[in-house]
Amino acid sequence: MELDGARIHVHRLLAGCADTIVFLHDSLGAVSTWRDFPLRLCQSAGHDGLLYDREGYGRSSPLAGNRKTDFPAQADALAGLLQKLGIENALLFGHSDGATIALLTAALHPTLIRGAISEAGHVFNELATREGVRATKARYDAEEKLRARLVRHHGDNAAKVLQIWGEDWLSEDCKAWNIEQFLPRIKCPVLVMQGENDNFGTLAQVEAICKGIGKKAEPCIIPRAAHTPHREVEDVALEKAAAFIARI
Repeated sequence: MELDGARIHVHRLLAGCADTIVFLHDSLGAVSTWRDFPLRLCQSAGHDGLLYDREGYGRSSPLAGNRKTDFPAQADALAGLLQKLGIENALLFGHSDGATIALLTAALHPTLIRGAISEAGHVFNELATREGVRATKARYDAEEKLRARLVRHHGDNAAKVLQIWGEDWLSEDCKAWNIEQFLPRIKCPVLVMQGENDNFGTLAQVEAICKGIGKKAEPCIIPRAAHTPHREVEDVALEKAAAFIARI
């Protein structure tokens, strides 16, 4: 699809349902990195599904220049995509950076969103986040196999995806990054999911999200999981997400 001058790769799972679960990938992710989790969740919930590569990722258009991640702009882009596709009352499932975008979309475009699942979302930059980024970036720098995997998912976008991710989170300017002020504007139910051993953020992220949203937020700490519960303990994450969707 064309969206605001960019070519956006969109993948749809159609069950003939009026409700759609939108999956938002992480900072190194794409449609292809989700594997079969979206299909399994949509089948369990009986909902349509929508996955897309954000601009600069996967099979979508590359970013021009060295533009940094702008989370509110990404929330606006998602709202534009939903409106163009005629999707109303969407359910969001965001992972990591995608979870942050899900929270901001629910805050900034509340009439489009009827529920959200934040998996390993972050609303402020903490030491654990920066240490996790440094360690992961060092692994990619050292291991050809990891760089090849990034190319497999992002093609010509791969080098810039890794560059922008590191520069975003490790820059001095980003140390003070914080979106907690937007959270009270979220009026829909939110499942705040995080692995108990997340190496990119502490449980302070869950506490901040729940405190900011209030009674509509439901914490969900996943045992034996790190940063990616939907992959590390897929059946558990699937059960928690499906139960939340059924409740709302």
